[in-house]
Amino acid sequence: MQFDALREVVQEDEWGCGVACVASILAVSYARARQLLVRHKKAKIDADESQGLELHHLALALRDGGFPVVADWDEPKPYQPGTIVLIGRARGGVEHEHYIVSVGGGWFMDPWINYPNENRQAGLRESFPKGKIFYVALVPKPGSYPR
Repeated sequence: MQFDALREVVQEDEWGCGVACVASILAVSYARARQLLVRHKKAKIDADESQGLELHHLALALRDGGFPVVADWDEPKPYQPGTIVLIGRARGGVEHEHYIVSVGGGWFMDPWINYPNENRQAGLRESFPKGKIFYVALVPKPGSYPR
């Protein structure tokens, strides 16, 4: 398991899983990652009219932090450390989507591993949560390494 460059970050917002993944990769606080993402979203993370973050919001914030990525709709195997993965249900809406980040060796940092417990915790998991499937990944460009 390669967890030396990435750390567990708990999501603080209802829709803040992407914020936690960006904070983990860039080695910044959750608050700093939220600032980067709010700037690109042009709204609060949990804004009623647009809950959560879209893929391009994360890609732009990571680029600002010196970690360029590309979107890949083909599931990468193996996952490189620093790959953000959007998972969800086969027939679920946005409320079933969740971002996790690969730490290498087949493990993922999940920013709300004990969902739906309100006392949120981040943790490592060896596979996607039960009932979740791969949607898309933000893969580090060659030469990009998590801080």
